[in-house]
Amino acid sequence: MKNKLKNVIEVYYQSFNANKPELLTRILTEDVYLRDWEIEKQGKKEVIETSSEIMNLPNFDIDILNEIYEGEFAAVDIIVKVNDETLKVIDLFEFENYKIKSISHITGGGLIDNPPRAFNKNLTLKFDMTKFKLPPLFKWLKNKANISLFELAKTFNCGIGFLIFRKSAQISNTPIPVIKPIKRGCANIIIKRKSQRKIGTFLAFKK
Repeated sequence: MKNKLKNVIEVYYQSFNANKPELLTRILTEDVYLRDWEIEKQGKKEVIETSSEIMNLPNFDIDILNEIYEGEFAAVDIIVKVNDETLKVIDLFEFENYKIKSISHITGGGLIDNPPRAFNKNLTLKFDMTKFKLPPLFKWLKNKANISLFELAKTFNCGIGFLIFRKSAQISNTPIPVIKPIKRGCANIIIKRKSQRKIGTFLAFKK
């Protein structure tokens, strides 16, 4: 089963790199569903038309980094290149009778690249993950894909779906929690000036 699904995935990405949307015709279900960032399409014709537009982006190319298969589902770690831009993405697939039934694209960034957009460049961010348990889904993904915790956090939010930032009364060499856990499972979040940055038990962000 895995080999058959792997062949379907190969054809899918080959269609993009070769700019041949017609290859998708034989590997998509009639009611295939696509979610690509802000795009949502359903139906083979709609999905192929949208994919064709993506294929025609300048200097578009996809490299596969890693693949995980579990039953009728797959997660594929890829690098997308458009002109001089490079983006790490996870594609999630659901299959039906060895055809692609749904596709969801997840932009990379996770806990590493996304939160720093919320504050200025003279600050850095550190998570105290001793206050947080990695959900079973992400443990499974980490072990199945054989990836480091850093790479996992660079792509996914690891179960932390919402962050709130507020000014601290003072900043010293001792990290000051900016957010205290409001319920079980929340992580302490610490903002420090870059000059005071220390490597934490889980992650330290470096610019």
